[in-house]
Amino acid sequence: MITLSDQNGNVISSVSYADTWYRDATKKTGGWSLERTDPFSNCLGATSWKASNDASGGTPGKLNSVNILNYDALSLKVDSFSKQNDSTLLVIFSKSLDQNSLISGNFNLQPTSILKSITSDIGQQKITLTFSKFQPATNFQLQLGNMNDCSGKTLTGNTNFSFKTPALRTDTAKLFITEIFADPSPEVGLPLVEFVEIYNAGKDTVDLKDYSISNGTSKGKFGTKKLLPNEYLIVCPAADSLSYQSYGKIIAPSSFPSLLNTVGKVILKSHTERLIDSVAYADTWYRDATKKAGGWSLEKLDLFSICKGATAWTSSKDISGGTPGKQNSVNILNYDALSLKVDSFSKQNDSTLLVIFSKSLDQNSLISGNFNLQPTSILKSINTDISQQKITLTFSKFQPAATYQLQLGNMNDCSGKAITGNKNFSFKTAAVRPDTANLIISEIFVDPSPEVGLPLVEFVEIYNAGKDTVDLKDYSISNGTSKGKFGTKKILPNEYVIVCPAADSLSYQSYGKIIAPSSFPTLTNTAGKVILKSHTERLIDSVAYADTWYRDATKKAGGWSLEKLDLFSNCQGATA
Repeated sequence: MITLSDQNGNVISSVSYADTWYRDATKKTGGWSLERTDPFSNCLGATSWKASNDASGGTPGKLNSVNILNYDALSLKVDSFSKQNDSTLLVIFSKSLDQNSLISGNFNLQPTSILKSITSDIGQQKITLTFSKFQPATNFQLQLGNMNDCSGKTLTGNTNFSFKTPALRTDTAKLFITEIFADPSPEVGLPLVEFVEIYNAGKDTVDLKDYSISNGTSKGKFGTKKLLPNEYLIVCPAADSLSYQSYGKIIAPSSFPSLLNTVGKVILKSHTERLIDSVAYADTWYRDATKKAGGWSLEKLDLFSICKGATAWTSSKDISGGTPGKQNSVNILNYDALSLKVDSFSKQNDSTLLVIFSKSLDQNSLISGNFNLQPTSILKSINTDISQQKITLTFSKFQPAATYQLQLGNMNDCSGKAITGNKNFSFKTAAVRPDTANLIISEIFVDPSPEVGLPLVEFVEIYNAGKDTVDLKDYSISNGTSKGKFGTKKILPNEYVIVCPAADSLSYQSYGKIIAPSSFPTLTNTAGKVILKSHTERLIDSVAYADTWYRDATKKAGGWSLEKLDLFSNCQGATA
């Protein structure tokens, strides 16, 4: 407080000031004086003082820079009126109001709306009125009462002000997330920039202002952008928006949520936070190991299908890697209306069946009760590919020489459509494969060099001493350390077969029937083993040979085979 008194101590003038009177944050920090606007005004306090306008910071010894001549004689009127938002009005007066004028009775709003607060700037000229939320699409009128300024002068001029509230913004947009480009590298054809594609499937144009896109952790909001019915929109980072300018309409949110490569989310919400669409994707959805590695987008198969997740998405087929701003390359028209049926049925092995459906199955259809096998066999597992179209059924081992029938239950696809067509499938199991082959290892060529006459390639000769033709499939030949398996090859009774490496099989083609195992076991020159086993791992014949068996120093040096003396003799080893 500053007080001015006469010689008798009588107070002539006083001021109780505050730094709010500066009405300027910079000047408030110092270097500027407070000046009275009109020394002769009846107005007091903050309404009659403010920071100096003089460039030096004040006007000591001369007329104040903020001086208003005869302030009290000036008319009090409204300089401006405006609606600030959906509950607030701002009224700016030409002069400072008397504190007693700032009462609710002086601000009458029709239709009636509750006046929650009256706030003023320090000069009591800018009056902010906060009401309960205004009704949409309504004409309002604010009537001001008998108000006075700080000098007591009554309000003149217009005291009635009207405004209209806009109609309530609709929130009925039907938008779909239709394409996700989460892993742009390595570059296939599209720019090295992530994007999300949105499609307007509704009948109305949608203003995306204050809509948001999120990855579940971070979120970005859209500015004003109109999306027409049946129009695509590419959402990408602002810094890279030029990359997709040639592909179609673009919008860049305030912050683009980064898309994870392996597993992630894309969430689209309206201006009211209503969930419009969301996708929780995974890199298994690509259904292709090469495309999964990057450079390809995920596209929705049918924009209007109610199928979700992996059943509704796959990698793009477009040679550029994706289709931003246009129809998806994998588009299936009216997918939900297509019939659900079995495309193929097959027995994979002695315990497994494969059923391939025309459409993706509903998860609830993948239950044991929907796969009834007769004669009864225990269903151990139901496995599916990512699309839930290829169903692998693993049972306990099928009985040999039996006719089975698989009956499918009441199954639905991912859209809820019931299965049609054939639901009964039969197959027959083969009789037990006999394991009675009487095969004999009859010749071993372990040391082809130096060449005497035979090719420079090791071989083992086998003879079928039995009465039945033998299929060598899954039979094996071994040296005791490494082993090779045979494919299908029939050996007739009393027939010989030459076993040699696949790479050299042509060398013995003129000598007789040849079979090359998956891997030919190397035969050591001095001493080694040759072991022949059946498809059940039954030992059929074996020879543990040594180079002493040649009984000839010259032949022992190489180029000569070891032959069995009598194929049917019980004698073993060097004696045979």
